[in-house]
Amino acid sequence: MIPATYLSALAGQFGIKALRPAQRQVLEAVSAGAHVLAVLPTGGGKSLCFQLPAALDDGLTLCISPLIALMRDQVLGLRRRWIGWAGAAHSLLTERDTARLYGAVRDGRCRLLYVAPERLRSPAFREAIEQRGVQRLVIDEAHCLSAWGHDFRADYRLLPSLWQALGRPQVLAFTATAGADVRRDLRDVFPGLQEILTPINRPRLRLRIKEVGYYGQRERYLTRMCEDGGAAIVYATSRRDCQQLAAALADSGIRAAAYHAGLTGQERNAAQQGFIEDRIRVIVATTAFGMGVDKHDIRQVIHAGVPFGVEHYWQEVGRAGRDGKSATATLLWSDQALERTRNVLERDLPTAEHFRCAWRAAEQMPGLRRADFEQVLERLMYQERLGKLDDSLRAALLGPLYHAGALVVD
Repeated sequence: MIPATYLSALAGQFGIKALRPAQRQVLEAVSAGAHVLAVLPTGGGKSLCFQLPAALDDGLTLCISPLIALMRDQVLGLRRRWIGWAGAAHSLLTERDTARLYGAVRDGRCRLLYVAPERLRSPAFREAIEQRGVQRLVIDEAHCLSAWGHDFRADYRLLPSLWQALGRPQVLAFTATAGADVRRDLRDVFPGLQEILTPINRPRLRLRIKEVGYYGQRERYLTRMCEDGGAAIVYATSRRDCQQLAAALADSGIRAAAYHAGLTGQERNAAQQGFIEDRIRVIVATTAFGMGVDKHDIRQVIHAGVPFGVEHYWQEVGRAGRDGKSATATLLWSDQALERTRNVLERDLPTAEHFRCAWRAAEQMPGLRRADFEQVLERLMYQERLGKLDDSLRAALLGPLYHAGALVVD
């Protein structure tokens, strides 16, 4: 049963008349004090599931979120409703603004704090939240914590130790995509998680595949699709492809911009803000774009190349039609596009030498905890001159070992 105070705040502070069924499920569990893992579709209203309790509690809700733009959008959205008890600590703040925010955390004026996982390494941040205490730990895009997740982020692995250090506060983990292995990994890290799974069917989202020649024909077809109007995201498989497709659309008179990791932070922020404010109609992006972008009227998601996997695909197409109106997701298929995706995946795959190092580390100390195992593996890779253990290698190597029972999640 949802407390009456929740329903009162829902209308009074947030201007919302009714909860969706999944939101009601989550909030009932939250009000009962349960740890929750909620798999909600993109646009399913997960933010309200922790913002509403934060509105009523005196304690601090700490939300781990992967993108600065998402954190800023969430805080600005609350301020538009004259809600001033939320803040976001990120690299775009000045030292003075950061110190002021930490002061608000300590004295209780900030009840909801958004941070990126990388900030968990900051001593000043840790001091501020430890002085205040954390009532609720929210993990957005929780699949990033699992080695099985398609967007694994190494700094998310700092969360289990933080949770222990904070006295094991209530955990609310949210994601739109979490297979059985990801959910098991999260349950191992946070024992007692109550799973709330919602149907992934989106009846007003039409999925289609169109076979289009890769060279020339693809650009012409893409231009015709984007001329129909409405906001659109076009996903490409490389930075170079992003630039070329964005330029082709712009040459045809369509307000388009590229978004990828090769651009500066300022350029990426300008492109994203222009898209949110409708000054840019089409964003041509790598998979780096879209996670948590708060834009509900995207009418089309177009894959100009073959996606890297089913979870990537579903996460990306879910960004269309979040307003509940009809939307279309189109995959432009060709043999050349499939070959390019295969080449990218094979380039990022670990070699036989990487796996031999990993098994050597596991054989030396069976049942090794994951953090210790990574140190041993990094040392062996250095000795074999195999480079650094980056996020993609870490996910590819740890997943099979964890599944085989050679590692313990920490």
